[in-house]
Order: sequence, then C-alpha cells, then structure tokens
Amino acid sequence: MARSAPPRPSADELNPAADPRTKLLPKIERSARRAANNILASVGDFTHRQSIARLQSLTTALRPTLADVPKTLRFAVVKSQYQPNLYTTSGETVAATLLASSIKHTGPLGLFTRFKSQFLIIDTDGVPDASLWMQKVGRPGQEPIEYYMRVAQERHSALGGLSQKDVAVRAESINWSDYDIVIALDACVPASISLSYPDVLWCYMPSEPNMPLWAASHRKCLNGYDTFLTQRPWSAPGERHICDFPWVIQYYGLYDDILGEKLSSEPIVYLEPNLAHSLPNLPIINGCEITGPSGSMADVARELHKSRYFACFGRYGRRLWGNATVEAICAGALPLGSPGLHKNRAFFPRELTCRSFPQLSRMVADLELNTGRYDAMAQVVREITDISHFYGPVGELWTRLADKRIGAAVLATGQG
Repeated sequence: MARSAPPRPSADELNPAADPRTKLLPKIERSARRAANNILASVGDFTHRQSIARLQSLTTALRPTLADVPKTLRFAVVKSQYQPNLYTTSGETVAATLLASSIKHTGPLGLFTRFKSQFLIIDTDGVPDASLWMQKVGRPGQEPIEYYMRVAQERHSALGGLSQKDVAVRAESINWSDYDIVIALDACVPASISLSYPDVLWCYMPSEPNMPLWAASHRKCLNGYDTFLTQRPWSAPGERHICDFPWVIQYYGLYDDILGEKLSSEPIVYLEPNLAHSLPNLPIINGCEITGPSGSMADVARELHKSRYFACFGRYGRRLWGNATVEAICAGALPLGSPGLHKNRAFFPRELTCRSFPQLSRMVADLELNTGRYDAMAQVVREITDISHFYGPVGELWTRLADKRIGAAVLATGQG
C-alpha cells in the first residue's frame, strides 16, 4: 500500500497567487530562457572567458527566480504496474530509497531531494484511457505483450518479495489534492480522475517517442491533462501545452545529497552503457582505470560518483537522449564524446569532442596534467546541465502551475 502523502503546507504555500512576486515569474523566466536557448544552441569554444561569463550570468539570473519556488511544492511521479523503468517502491518519498529500487534509469530524483515529492504505482487494469502504455506493444524496438505482463509480476527485493502489481493502487483511492503537480508516465491517470482536481497541474510523459501518443501530443494535449512533457532537454519555454521536460531531472551535486558524501573523483573513465556493451574487452588507458555499468542503479551511481571522466562515442544507429551523460555530469564526471551521437549536443563543446579510444587517451592525459582546464570545462557542462535538466524544466512547470491557478482565481472572481 502507498504510504501517507507528505504533510500538507499552508494555504499561502499552496497558492502561487498568494505571493505577488508570482506575477513576475513568467516574464523573468522567459527572459532568462531566451538567453539559455542562445547558449544551448551553440557548441562552440566554451573555454572563452566571455562565453563562461554569459553562462554564469544566465545561471545567476535563473536561480534566484527558482529560489521563489516553495520547497513545499508537492510533486507526484506516477507510473503503471506495467512500466519497466524507474522505481518500484510505491508511496516512497526518499530519493536514496527510490534509487536503490530502480529497475532502470535514475529518473527525476531531483524532484525528491529538493521538493515534497512522492512516487506512486497505479493499477490501470480495466481502465482503457489509463492503459496507453499498450501503444508500445509490437512497435519497432519494443517488446511483446508478454514482456510487460512479466514486468508487472516480477518480484523485487526492494518490495520484500512483492511485485509492482501487488503494490499498485487504484487512482480513485488517492487524494490527488495532496499534490500540486502530477507527472504521469504514459498518462496512467484517467481523465475522470484528473478533471476532478482542477487545482493540480496535470502533466503526462509518453515513455517512448514511437508511441502514437507522443506524435499526437504535439498537435493536441490529451484530454484531462494540462501539459505534454516531451523528454527533450529543456532549452526554451514551450508553446501552448508543450513543455520540454527530460526523463532525467537532476543537478550537479545531486549524488552528494543522495549518497551523503562529497565528490572525491579518482582517475577513472566510466564508459557509456552502449559503448561498454559493444566492446569484447575493456581498453587500457595509461594512468586511468576503465569501468562500465554493472550492478544496481545505486551501484552505478556510486561508481559514477568516483569517476573523473565519462566516455560516450561510437556508432549505434541512432541518437541518444543522453540520460547516462546527464547522470554522469550530475555525479561529477566530465563527459568526453561525440556531439553528433546526442540529441543535446551542448554537452560536448569542441574541447570535449572525442570519437575514438586513441583520442580519448590523449585528451585524458592532457586534462590530468592541466587541472585548471579540467575545472573550467567541468564548470561549463555542469551549468548547462543544471539549466537544461533541472532549473529550466522545473521552473517552467512552476510557472504553468502559477498561471493555471491565477487564471482560475480570476475566473472565480468574475474578472476574466
């Protein structure tokens, strides 16, 4: 069963309109985001002092705006029992516990370290408009229906031997007014429920871009929801119902917060999972240990937290969302790889572009000798990640929540 929801904050904390600064948020954030878009669109020489100064100026402008977001903001991150990604501990609010329970990916852990967030697994059986996950079945690169049945019934040690199906709860059993913003993977909360809670900002994220839901949502928002989350890295405010909101919502220092220890990197090169799995044997780079993913997601996070570098290049026949790269940067590793392989090319400015192991060996040797250069480049990619995978997308949802509640208040007073 799901644990009790986080304590309900005061009325002023619940209502963004109660704070007069709220009315300024959209204007301030949109100005900052235009600057962000200009920077993120460029993959030039970020070591130039002028470029770094612009980036720092942007971050300085954006962070105080987001400092106005109450720490009591309450998110619910929701999936169905058939979802083969993310966490298994339904009702959990603690990021470290969620990380330890994850089947795959680390996901939006930043929502749990910075806000009053809760993770829920919903039983969608017998509810057609909450079972859109079935659009994945049989699609190119996706699994047959039997796979998802096994996912629901697989037993997990984090659940004391129970399955996701065992701990899933019906959507109608939850008091959704306990939350300000709901993020539903594959829109697993039916419209009959979401429309009953108009004060909540209802968001949904299709788990796979080849789902018909993903393409259709660019034209029109799903009934019962306010915002379609694209999985894309954030770079600018979205239009109408569309918000670029990535799968991984994290910031540099997140794993310090979760693991309870400060970063202490070692000369380790961590290989991106696709790269590591493509090699019969791990290569040798003088002076550095080479490692790759193994064990649980918590084990992966600890290994990344120790690593000084993250390597990502090769030929995979597709472009990567870059989730593993974001996790590495947030854990403290410096990414070295191919920008053309990623949907977000800004992670790899020219100084960090690497396409082979000989080139990787030369770059690591140079950076190990020039710690000032390492620190400068690390600062830049951390700032970019903070904006595109935490401050930007979270700030946009906060603004959309404020706009929705202010609009509702205006209509309620007859001023619309």
